[in-house]
Parts: sequence; structure tokens; C-alpha cells
Amino acid sequence: MRPAHLRAGIFAAVHGVGVLTLGALGCDQSFYFDIPSPSVAADGGPPALPLRCAAQEDCPFASLHCDTRTGNCYECIQASDCKGTASHCDVDLHRCVECTGSRDCPASLACDATTRRCLASCVDEYECPAYAPECDERRGVCVACDEDSECREAGAAGYCALDGSRCVECRSDLHCAAGTSCDAIEGKCVACRGSGDCDVGRICDPATHECLLAPKGPR
Repeated sequence: MRPAHLRAGIFAAVHGVGVLTLGALGCDQSFYFDIPSPSVAADGGPPALPLRCAAQEDCPFASLHCDTRTGNCYECIQASDCKGTASHCDVDLHRCVECTGSRDCPASLACDATTRRCLASCVDEYECPAYAPECDERRGVCVACDEDSECREAGAAGYCALDGSRCVECRSDLHCAAGTSCDAIEGKCVACRGSGDCDVGRICDPATHECLLAPKGPR
């Protein structure tokens, strides 16, 4: 069983203390998972298959953007394509993320390469806040959990997030209902992560993670 201060930290993270969010299969294991390559979905599922385009109007939804160099539609090509808290574009994943480097994070936070999110930075445990009381010295960030059992012990449903920052709905497709997939970066079950998760004739809208009918003709 984990020390009481760690269980308390998980409880705080789960119950809304300002944690800046976020697996692999199985329970009660370290979250030192491989960082996804650009061609593979976050939990090893179907890749986000790009759509072909010659100009922006060829991309079927406003949430997709045409990379005229490669002729593919993606969620983002540059930072201006991204809004809200995920306001930076990871140009390797073509995905809007919270940060691409620690320069994108407020002071005392670091950009975690696992999920491209800003987490409390640390060198030692004493530097970590109550909601994430352990220091992952290898990654230099504070974490709330590193095993699924810690979520259960804190009375939280779900699984330890990919980056250990909180307990989430899923970390793998096996944690989701049939017909849905796990967006492991967000820690939630979605209808699709990319068009490879959709039936023929449907396209994954990155804004909603829903499989939508491909519109006829240019947008």
C-alpha cells in the first residue's frame, strides 16, 4: 500500500484540484510507457490516417488543415490551427497539445514528453505539491500515481493516467466499451482517434472525435 501522503495526493487530483492533466495494458504497473511515434495512435491502435488534399478547401471539416507540402489533411500544421488549452501544434503528431517544450509552460511547470502537458517540475519529492506528491526523477515532473491500485485506494474509478498526473477513464482500448477507443493522451474513451477507427465512408473529426460522413465535393 502506498504512503498516506500519496493516497491523499491522488484524492486531491481526482477531486478537482488544479492538476494539469494525464498507458499501457494491465494494472498495478509503472507508467514508463513508450512515447507514440507519429504514425501510431497513442495506445498502439490504428494510426490516424491522413486525408489527401491540394488546398485547404479539400479538407472536409474546419478542424482539419491541409499540409500542401505532403498533400495531407491534419488536425494541425502550425500553432495558429490550435485553440484553447491545447494551443500548440506538435508537428510530428500533427496534434494540438498543451505544450511542445517547457518554454510553453508557466514558471515551475515543465512540458512532459509523454503527453505534451505542463506538469509541476521537480528534482526531488519535497518540491512537489500535495495533489502530486511524488517526483518522477527520470522525467523531472511530479505525479499523483504510478499504479492503478492507487486510484482504487483513493476511492477513484479508472486508471492511472499515461503521465501519472491523475486517475482517468482509460489508458487502453481494453478499458473502453465496444465501438470506442481510448485517447490515452486525454485519458478518455472516444468514437475515434483517427479515420482508421471509422467505417468506410466516414472521417474522424478531431474536434469532436466522432466519425462523420464525408461531405460530397470540396468544403
